Amino acid sequence: MRTFTSAMSEFDAIFDRIGEARSVQPVACRSLGCERRQVDLNALVDDALNLAYHGARAQDQSFSITLQREFAGSIAPIMLAPQDITRVLLNLLSNGFYAARERQRAEAASGFQPTLKVATRELDDAVEIRVRDNGIGIPSEIKDRLFQPFFTTKADGRGHRPRLPPSAC
Repeated sequence: MRTFTSAMSEFDAIFDRIGEARSVQPVACRSLGCERRQVDLNALVDDALNLAYHGARAQDQSFSITLQREFAGSIAPIMLAPQDITRVLLNLLSNGFYAARERQRAEAASGFQPTLKVATRELDDAVEIRVRDNGIGIPSEIKDRLFQPFFTTKADGRGHRPRLPPSAC
């Protein structure tokens, strides 16, 4: 049985390690290139779309989807953490590909054509990225859970979604 004193010293050691990790995090982030900088949003989104598409094709040579791009032409470079946003986009796009592919499998005889559309637009004081697919959809009973860390609509073992770090926005 642990004593109160030994438990407290374990907590102290844990808090010391957390403090060390927090002091190293900004340095590690800079060395990995995840700091915020001016970015061409349309180019970032297009690169993520191409990367996600080719990644899906590498996993499944028969994968085919119609990609639609509607990028606003007037978006000035914006300050963001490009690697964080790219990670989020890759997850969104991968989920869209998955949903469209699942619907295609369910409706194989109907000639269904999977489609994924990515659009950007500038708002008054923000920018918007929209990702839309014509896949199986999200059941209304789970929509309130979509932004919980590691929640997924995919079958067990088929995926997880990390949370968007607040520093990315």
